[in-house]
Amino acid sequence: MPNSSRSTEQGTDQGTDRGTEQNTVLQAVRRTQLPALLACLVSLPWVASLFVLYMLESRGLWQPQTAFRAVASVALLAIGMAGSFLLHSILARRVK
Repeated sequence: MPNSSRSTEQGTDQGTDRGTEQNTVLQAVRRTQLPALLACLVSLPWVASLFVLYMLESRGLWQPQTAFRAVASVALLAIGMAGSFLLHSILARRVK
């Protein structure tokens, strides 16, 4: 009987070691890949504003003769950049 209890205890210790190893791996992945994921997520509003400008131009809705085209382009890009900045500020607080 004592042998069976020892094997159970050893199995429990091994399970604990595996859990610790998994946590260590998860922490390593989090340290290396989380910043890259956050950078991609934060850049989405700015990329979306660039895509909107591209779509307006490619569909012919955004002609060079359009009144205040330059002002509207700058405003749209500024909104995208401000959105990226605000999203970065919010996520940076939550990650810490």
